[in-house]
Amino acid sequence: MQTKEDKTFKVLGNKVIIDLRGRLCETPEELLQSTLFRHLLAIAVDGLREKQSPLLEIFGNREPDKKVLENLSELLSLLSRVPADLLQGKVEYADEFIKERDLLNDFVEYLYNFWRTYDRFIILNSENDVLDKRPYRTFNESIENLTHLVRKTYREIQKNLTGKVPRVYRQVTAGAEAAAIALPKDIPLPEGEYQKLKNIPVVRQILLNPPLILNPPTNKRGGKFEKVCRNPLEIITISPDEYLCYPAKVGPLIVMVYFHHRFLDLGMSLCNLFDIADDEDLDRKPDAFYVYGCNEDMSSIGHYQTVFYDDEDNGVLIGACPNRDEFGYFGYLKKMILTLHNARMMKEGRMPFHGALVKIAMKNTEKTVLFIGDTGAGKSESLEAFRLIGKERIRYMTIIADDMGSLAIGPWGEIMGYGTEIGAFLRLD
Repeated sequence: MQTKEDKTFKVLGNKVIIDLRGRLCETPEELLQSTLFRHLLAIAVDGLREKQSPLLEIFGNREPDKKVLENLSELLSLLSRVPADLLQGKVEYADEFIKERDLLNDFVEYLYNFWRTYDRFIILNSENDVLDKRPYRTFNESIENLTHLVRKTYREIQKNLTGKVPRVYRQVTAGAEAAAIALPKDIPLPEGEYQKLKNIPVVRQILLNPPLILNPPTNKRGGKFEKVCRNPLEIITISPDEYLCYPAKVGPLIVMVYFHHRFLDLGMSLCNLFDIADDEDLDRKPDAFYVYGCNEDMSSIGHYQTVFYDDEDNGVLIGACPNRDEFGYFGYLKKMILTLHNARMMKEGRMPFHGALVKIAMKNTEKTVLFIGDTGAGKSESLEAFRLIGKERIRYMTIIADDMGSLAIGPWGEIMGYGTEIGAFLRLD
């Protein structure tokens, strides 16, 4: 998990973020001697202390301090290569741990499951490499190799402890669950406060291992998205190494979404809803910016914590949302982005709508229908009902918008409908 070169990691709540700029571990020994493994080993043992778990008996009368945990890490490294029988009486610190092999085996099982309780992410970031030009190879050498390495290490240790091999192999996702290639990009940002966003890595590709089940801090959205008279960037401070940028294609717009690592899972989930902007899209000035997870309180510029500003001088919109658990819900990402979209569409003479727009092709006619209603009224469910009930009469259905879009008048006076999302046609939350 730790490289031999420039490699960092973060443990934020229930997230492990591996910021990979060098070579990933390739052997069980490197894995078990890594700084991240030893850090998580200490956290796991602290958790056993709080529960007064019988697994702590593997330490005997010794206090599991830093030196004892280092010995345990070294023993596990040896057990990934050598049967326990060959270690007894030959490695000074091994006998105390190995004398209760079943208990140590249970501890290894606990440690493996403890690692998997975290949401695990890899950020691949290299200024001197073309990772985004060979993404499959890059992802294969990171996520896939880490998954196999963790499973191999776990199974080799258990085999060398018990002398048995499993009869059932459960190929769970034991490495990272998602990864992003995020590279420095020269975005044409407006001058002034927008230059704070300059050095934040921009997501170019994302890999997800479904089913990806995430547990955000909250499951509902409250308050309002308030238009304010002051640019939030004036009071926001940005540490580039704490953020990633997701360049979202929202209908015809490019919205640069800068999300804090604390909300990495939610930020990367945007790929299920909005396309990642192409390199050509990033050659022009973005239409809007959103800082999701800023450390500042927004009450100094508005009545609500979720605010946006129309910067008419620079021709852009900018939104902001604080870095607090109460805002750790996907709706604060999705709805603010769509709010910025709607504000821009009104400025361009289009009418935004909150609804589901679908083209329905029957056997003898085609119609485009717009369902408008409040949240929870059944707009998306109506689309699904049409698909199921009318499957014998409907040739195909093309969903143009599932949540928000816009209407415009065409050159011959016809109504034109435009969507924003590429997926999540029912619910993503």
